[in-house]
Amino acid sequence: MKITLLDDDKLAQEVDEILEISRWNNLFKMAVIAAIIMAIMIPVQVLVFLVYPPPSSVEGFFRLFNENAFVGLLEYDFLMIFDMLLITFIYLALYFLLKNINESMITVALVLGLLGIASFFASNTSLEMLSLSKQFAAATTSEQRMILRAAGLALIETYNGTSFTIYYSLSAISLLVFSFAMLKNKIFTKANAYAGLITGLFMVIPPIAIIGKVGLFSSLIALLPLEIWLILFAKNLKKLNRKAFRAY
Repeated sequence: MKITLLDDDKLAQEVDEILEISRWNNLFKMAVIAAIIMAIMIPVQVLVFLVYPPPSSVEGFFRLFNENAFVGLLEYDFLMIFDMLLITFIYLALYFLLKNINESMITVALVLGLLGIASFFASNTSLEMLSLSKQFAAATTSEQRMILRAAGLALIETYNGTSFTIYYSLSAISLLVFSFAMLKNKIFTKANAYAGLITGLFMVIPPIAIIGKVGLFSSLIALLPLEIWLILFAKNLKKLNRKAFRAY
């Protein structure tokens, strides 16, 4: 069969893609594992909130932490710290897989996603709340309890404040950009991309107190397409890894 220049270019492109995939194969494997773990953790976190509704007061959090520190940490989104670590691998994998679509925009999406993760770390005050709850339980005077109550309220405001809003908003933008690029990439299915776009759209409204129940409702709805996005992401990436391994 006669091979034209077009065939040569196409073959060279496929070889380059295989070599690139092989180069970052370990990262892609970690991203698959991260997506699977996150997909498992999301229902667990939802179940915890259904079984143990979050307290509505500082004293309620203090009481919860003192009665069951583990449940208290779960209620205070301590597991999301691990989510943030896991999604770092996913962001990096998406960058290397999608940068050929539009490298400048994908770089922006990666930076925004990583900044969002850093903002979440700055906002989460779960261990501080645990420490305050122990001090509150040991307090012997009303003045001590009043100071600790005020400190606890400040921690809750910090967790639901600026840093958390920045994390949530930047994560939504990052996911939207990544998912839009996935529509133009043959590695990912359209369903995978659309699940990400739907998730990002629902995440545009952050679940913070000043917005009210609309933000909370929107964030809960976003969990379903996010779960689908993670599962499809892991499935597509596993298929890619197998294909690259056979070709290599």
